[in-house]
Amino acid sequence: MLTPRQTEQFGSSCQYRYDDSNLVGSGSFGEVYTARITERGDYVGEDVVAVRRVSIMHKSLVEDPENYGKLRERFQLLLNLQHIHLVQYHQISIIPTRMAAAVKLMMDYYPNGNLQTKLQRMKDSGIHLHCREAVGHALDLADGLAFLHQNNIVHGDLKPENVLIDRSSAHGQLQQENLRISDLDHLVTLQRSTVSALGGEHFRGSERYMSPEMLRAIGPPVSRHTWPVLPGCATDMWSVGCILLQLVRCMTGDYREILHHPVSGQVRGAGATETLKDLAFSTAVMSGYIPVVLVSDAACTAVPPELAACIGDCLRTAGDQRITAQQLCDRLSHIN
Repeated sequence: MLTPRQTEQFGSSCQYRYDDSNLVGSGSFGEVYTARITERGDYVGEDVVAVRRVSIMHKSLVEDPENYGKLRERFQLLLNLQHIHLVQYHQISIIPTRMAAAVKLMMDYYPNGNLQTKLQRMKDSGIHLHCREAVGHALDLADGLAFLHQNNIVHGDLKPENVLIDRSSAHGQLQQENLRISDLDHLVTLQRSTVSALGGEHFRGSERYMSPEMLRAIGPPVSRHTWPVLPGCATDMWSVGCILLQLVRCMTGDYREILHHPVSGQVRGAGATETLKDLAFSTAVMSGYIPVVLVSDAACTAVPPELAACIGDCLRTAGDQRITAQQLCDRLSHIN
């Protein structure tokens, strides 16, 4: 159990420094800063890293020995996750505070932003995403997710903002973009009940990318940002399908947001320059409506039929009918 004067550190023995001027982003899960390594210890990465600082508001996580033990296990799990399509964590520190504790997670820094920023910039500029690039991005996501699922881990909050862009260079030449799934510090382990790494007994998600079963479990809008039940692999696949749908829209330039009810045949949607409000969108999904690939006749040839089929198989209403991450990898790898 953590006492008020103890700080516990996991992972690399390096030291780093940052201040408030190094803030690069903030959200419901804390703030992210850039930091500079001051003492390398056993760390062998870049001099500039990212540090995510999160406040733990539930005292039970650090005062209850069983919960704190699970917290330590979760941090060790994060440090052991190594995959080309996952953000790499190097050091995690738990620091006592007056309320409960703060957690600092040191990870690799990717200065090229996230997938949401890229797609929005392309939309604003009228630039279309090339089919090969879209399929490559989809394969990156599927591969990283397949690794997590094979290790009985669910992400639980997949969305373009949580997908970072890594551009590595060799011999002075820019290489193809490599996507890395981020925000792994609140992932869910399967096979046993655990507490969230940072959030207590409730997990958070983004309703735009939440599966129908998770939205139904949430209930009324007042509790829309907590999950009374744990997500599973199938809920991640719904989220991936929503992201792939955004890639297709960027390919075709057709940004109409349309949802179709497979039983009644009814359609809901917004115009070419609008999107449905979050409440209207999630209510429709809870009612059985499914986001669909909708492109104009002139753009149809830009979307490989197998890519559209993969999206459809991710966005099935019933979770047990959705494609798995490994199946998605296999099918995407055969798209020319």
